[in-house]
Amino acid sequence: MELGIVLTITWWATGLVIISLNLAVLWGIFRSQKLRTAHDIFMANVATSDLLTGIGVLYRVESQAEEDKVDSRKISSTVLMYSQVMCAAALALMSLNSYIAVRYPIFFQSHIHHAKRNAVLAVISPWLVLSLFVFSPSMGWNCIDTPAPGCTSFFYPAYFGILGTVILFLAGIMLFCTISLFVIIKRREKRRLELQHNSSGQNQPHNKAAQRQYKERVYKAGTVMIHVVVAFVFWLFPIAFSFVCLSVHECAASIWLLMLFLVMTWNSAINPVASIVRMPELRKGLWQSVMAIPGAFVAMRGGNNVDAKDGPGNASQKSVTDRIDQNILEPESTTVYSVTVRQGGVSPRMASPKPKSSNLPMVVD
Repeated sequence: MELGIVLTITWWATGLVIISLNLAVLWGIFRSQKLRTAHDIFMANVATSDLLTGIGVLYRVESQAEEDKVDSRKISSTVLMYSQVMCAAALALMSLNSYIAVRYPIFFQSHIHHAKRNAVLAVISPWLVLSLFVFSPSMGWNCIDTPAPGCTSFFYPAYFGILGTVILFLAGIMLFCTISLFVIIKRREKRRLELQHNSSGQNQPHNKAAQRQYKERVYKAGTVMIHVVVAFVFWLFPIAFSFVCLSVHECAASIWLLMLFLVMTWNSAINPVASIVRMPELRKGLWQSVMAIPGAFVAMRGGNNVDAKDGPGNASQKSVTDRIDQNILEPESTTVYSVTVRQGGVSPRMASPKPKSSNLPMVVD
């Protein structure tokens, strides 16, 4: 099945946009010293999985254009499925972390010192475990290397069954955490307003730090909920329409299935935009990086012009000459002593510093 010119451009544009936006998010997170919490680690994990989606999109459209390379198409399809599974795993971990932070704040605060270590372990584990399963068809568990009854394509039917179960499990975690977060935040916001109304006019400075931490966690939870809602919107509609399309023979053999699969990857382009909009420190770091580019370019061009004009050997000679001229024009100051002659001896007395080239007066009493 060949892609048309419009679909090819759409696939290439989608892949390049996904890669560019997620590279910007990763650069901003790694560059900023303030983005070092467990939430930021999970956010970087989401950006990494989305980056893999962009690479898979480009690999897929490249393999689709080569009709004789059927194996590359199968591998590209596996890479795209792997990227979507890892996106679901990353969003599930991030939503679970926000749920624990809001639902159990005391437990979360008491384990804050080990939060980064736990986040790294939680991020690495799905990448290792799911990689072995998703790429198992490329390692021999397929209908070509080991034929079995019921095989109609490269993948086993059981492979899609297990893969669908894993995705449904991760989607269930995201859905549970998102709905629970929404209910908890609304309930606590209502309780907070009631307490403020009952205790109006009373200052409670000891609760300001706790309220500030709670607002930060709620704000981060809102960012997570945006990511989850976007993922569900761009996943559910293509999946539901694909089941309808597979029931029709003409639709199943058309280009619509590839277009629907492309729509599923658009959440990887929306996620980095939501992260940049919702994270002020990330926006600040990216803006500083963008503003530093013209200065670095001008400095590089200025250095090249100086080197081209003076030559490699004249730069050091010029610097030495400049230092000599500066010493001549601005001589170093020296301390001048005036001598006072009195009866019984001579006593030196420090006067104001004067240049070397000036006359040194001798004052005699």
